Amino acid sequence: MKKIYINETTAFIFLLVIGIFFRFLQFGNYPAGFHGDEASIGYEAYSLLETGKDRWGFKLPAYFLSWGSGQNTLYGYLSIPFIYVFGLNETSVRLLSGVLGILCIPMVYSLIITLFNNKTLAKLVAIIYLFDPFLFMTSRWGDEFNLVPFFVILTLLINAKSITLIGSKATLTVIQKLIILAIFPSLVLLFYAYAPSLFIVPLFAIFITIFYWNIWQKQWKLIGVSMLLGFLFILPFALFILKNNILKHSLPFESNLPFSLPIMLSARER
Repeated sequence: MKKIYINETTAFIFLLVIGIFFRFLQFGNYPAGFHGDEASIGYEAYSLLETGKDRWGFKLPAYFLSWGSGQNTLYGYLSIPFIYVFGLNETSVRLLSGVLGILCIPMVYSLIITLFNNKTLAKLVAIIYLFDPFLFMTSRWGDEFNLVPFFVILTLLINAKSITLIGSKATLTVIQKLIILAIFPSLVLLFYAYAPSLFIVPLFAIFITIFYWNIWQKQWKLIGVSMLLGFLFILPFALFILKNNILKHSLPFESNLPFSLPIMLSARER
């Protein structure tokens, strides 16, 4: 009998196809039912699509009032295109998790290649990520914390790519400059993804700034612009925290802002 040999790349592609197929099999039907947070964030996205306001009537809120104790906004805003195309239903609300879950696979692969320059290791890590039970499940469920793996990997990948580019290139292409500019904006988007990021992101930002400052000095103008963009991205969330957790009253210039800063009706548990 003639032996059939399957090379590493073919096996990797085969496993990717199988993994992606099962991630989207009966998508929207399993897990059965619709979690309260899924329903909430789905309707917020639908309301924003139809009116430009959340269900409480706040224009482009920095944070959803939701049930009264608040809900992070990023999942809702990013779900709008899916709801526009497919309508408001379980599948459209969960599609963002599914798509980002799949996008994590090439990102993980690229991250390992950038860090270790080892394709075999990169394929192994990508496959493990693809079939990890927890990550498999979260890719089928439309909740806000599902964004965290994607944006953590994205931030790590952009940071790793940026360090490599700055350390090895005298001149940079437009795309390479855009990668460097995205360091801090990609990081601060985590504030809008999940509440615990409030404690993790500042520490990470301080760490990478101190650790890589000698390298970043070679492109200090780009890094400075990246920090400025990061500040602009975080400003709405920072004002929301200032209003709700420090001042506990409306800001004097709030009516002039292009976005809303809802005040929470009760403390959030997580």
